[in-house]
Amino acid sequence: MNITPFARDSVTQWTHDMNVDVVRNVNNTIIGLTNYDPLIEPYDVGGIKGIINIVPEFDLLGEVYQDILHNHFHFRYFEPLCSELLNIGYEPKESLFGLPYDPRLLLDKQYRITFFQLLQDTIERGVDKYSEKAIVVTHSLGGVLLKWFLTTHVSRHWISRNMGKLYIVNAPFGGTTMALRVILSGEYYVPMFHQQFKEPLQRMSGIIMCLPNAYAYGPDEDLVRIDDTQTSLRIQDFHAIHSDNIAFEMWRDLYHPHLKTIMKPFDVDMPCEILTSGNNETMNHFKIRKEGELPYACKYEPGDGQVPRRSLDVAQQLFIGPRCTFTDIHLSNHIDIVSHPLFIQKILKEASTGACVR
Repeated sequence: MNITPFARDSVTQWTHDMNVDVVRNVNNTIIGLTNYDPLIEPYDVGGIKGIINIVPEFDLLGEVYQDILHNHFHFRYFEPLCSELLNIGYEPKESLFGLPYDPRLLLDKQYRITFFQLLQDTIERGVDKYSEKAIVVTHSLGGVLLKWFLTTHVSRHWISRNMGKLYIVNAPFGGTTMALRVILSGEYYVPMFHQQFKEPLQRMSGIIMCLPNAYAYGPDEDLVRIDDTQTSLRIQDFHAIHSDNIAFEMWRDLYHPHLKTIMKPFDVDMPCEILTSGNNETMNHFKIRKEGELPYACKYEPGDGQVPRRSLDVAQQLFIGPRCTFTDIHLSNHIDIVSHPLFIQKILKEASTGACVR
């Protein structure tokens, strides 16, 4: 965002910044990502600035306007929780860490390994300094990434030594048709520019990882009706490239091969709480006249407003054991759950007993 956020030059710059190309092998299978701008990276990695203010430019506005935008977009994100933790003595980059990731690149193996190593090193640094196990809080796709990390990157011994409690909040393990809506239409916050945003969003790893999968959806379940071809899109169609939409190809080659590993049940030998907000109207099916156009009709089911309950509930099959608990926080949705008083109270209760508290 800048002085003219919706100007053509700004949109062109955004599409350039978000661009990612694919790398293929001799069999034309996608094996990685390339040709992205390396100067674009997550903000304040290890600190908390990148998780308490998603759009720093909003700070240029008056407080009234900031409040309106926060109520609509929740751009302050983890700020309410972090403020409470700071008040009881936690310190950014010392005892309180934020690890935002680059949503463009998660499906690139080398980027993912680098991020997982950063996560491991950050946890170890805090544990070694304070002689206290880490409390790990994840939200949305972060929960999927954490499960991937626990299953493939670290040992059971490392987990037992370093991790004290897990909070998995509104994790879309089963995917969501909202991701389909984005990659088929290019839908973004500014509908008048959806055609310009379409191609970069189709290459966004974080969106592709949220495509519906068989752990929450039936293989023959109609997810999208496309009028001009008189066809319905189902999960089984993702494996056959039904169009020139590269997102399905990236899903097939870069994400689907890992799903079985990610979805392997994990016997948790530490406290683990799975939190959801699954009583909101959430899209489960929509119709479009042709690809590239916005949906004109939708059907809904219970969920957090972006992810259906059946997808959120997959977490209960993945984190198992007598120390796992499940909580649904009413009157919250996919994003604002992390600023809900009940959620903050849970974290504070656990965090207030640690050695990080001054």
